[in-house]
Amino acid sequence: MALDSIYGHDIIPISTIFQGDLPTKPDKSALVADLEKYLTDDDLHFPGGNASVILDFMSKIRSYPKLASFGTFDRAISSVLSAGRSICSRASLHVVFDSYLESSIKTGERLRRAGGLTSVDLTEITADVPIPHQLDKFWTSPTNKVQLQQYARQLASTTELAKLTVVLSGCVTDEEIVPAQLLHAGRAVTPPSAETSEYIEALTCDVEEADHRLVLHCAWEVDRGSRRLLVISNDTDTIACLLRFIPQLRAKGLEELWVEFGPGEHRRHLPLHVLADKLGVELCRVIVKAHVLTGDDTLSKVGTKHAALSCEPEKFLTDFAESDQLTLEVVQKTEAYLVRVWAGAKSKPESRTFNNLRVELHIKATNAEAPGSPTPHIKRHPWPPPESFFLLCIMPCVFSMTPTQLQIQRTMAG
Repeated sequence: MALDSIYGHDIIPISTIFQGDLPTKPDKSALVADLEKYLTDDDLHFPGGNASVILDFMSKIRSYPKLASFGTFDRAISSVLSAGRSICSRASLHVVFDSYLESSIKTGERLRRAGGLTSVDLTEITADVPIPHQLDKFWTSPTNKVQLQQYARQLASTTELAKLTVVLSGCVTDEEIVPAQLLHAGRAVTPPSAETSEYIEALTCDVEEADHRLVLHCAWEVDRGSRRLLVISNDTDTIACLLRFIPQLRAKGLEELWVEFGPGEHRRHLPLHVLADKLGVELCRVIVKAHVLTGDDTLSKVGTKHAALSCEPEKFLTDFAESDQLTLEVVQKTEAYLVRVWAGAKSKPESRTFNNLRVELHIKATNAEAPGSPTPHIKRHPWPPPESFFLLCIMPCVFSMTPTQLQIQRTMAG
């Protein structure tokens, strides 16, 4: 049997792209660490002043290391809703919520986070309900998270935020699309009415992920005249997605786009408008593609985030996921990119397919030119997936990523 045929199959007992039944978890934050190397200490200084704040609610509340210390949920939510107030004068506040669907594309990641724990569902979440100390069992329940967001929506409508223009994002459930809502500044501290609030059609959509909704909220705010945005999110996906669309936001008049990233003492402020200038338009466009292909909340880890950024994604991924058509040329260039990523940032593999890379690695490791079983030395190293698995890796990426990207583009263009 030819060597390239042998290496079209997995011939070792342990997969390098799955951990049990779940995809291998990537180190997403490593991408942000690499991007920060383009910035200086002076770049990271947030100067204060006026800014419209776009808040990823669930990302923020889960970043508190001692959430139970707040005692009750209303205190914790009030702290979340005050985000950004200490460093800027908030021109408006957008509270962006997550969606929890039974058929979610993030099911694998949520199962991993659950870690086999049995969730404990609360019957209700109100002002006097204490925050449980076993938060790992609280967070594994989608019911709890939906109730928490519903209570946060209620508090945002009826608290001291009445003096501030507030936008509450919509979300998606298995039964309906919850509309986004604009609460006008100066309203009374009572439940919103037709005189004090209105639904926002442009922000009401079936986009599941909060990090994608954030982009739509940024675009909507810029269309209203905002020139300076502060996005508060601890999700690498948010940064990658915002970099993808920063040219469009600038074309609408945006001048500064800051992201507050990291929990506690590790919190810092990243100026994406400065970072975009240093990266260039073409690299900004493909960072989100490189990020998704090398592992996010829906796909398994492939290589490292450092290699994903170092292996010239702008030369390979320009046409990837720009439409729902997957041509042979796009597939070949995408696989050639991932082969380079798998081989490592400093490697220069001759191969452009995973099957050929397997042969190349076997020959180099064994100094052989004929078929043979991998040696124990080979088994100790990460082994690239067979070529037959490659399409299974990128197809979910295309069909989950492309519609969302196109929907964001259409909404921003409109």
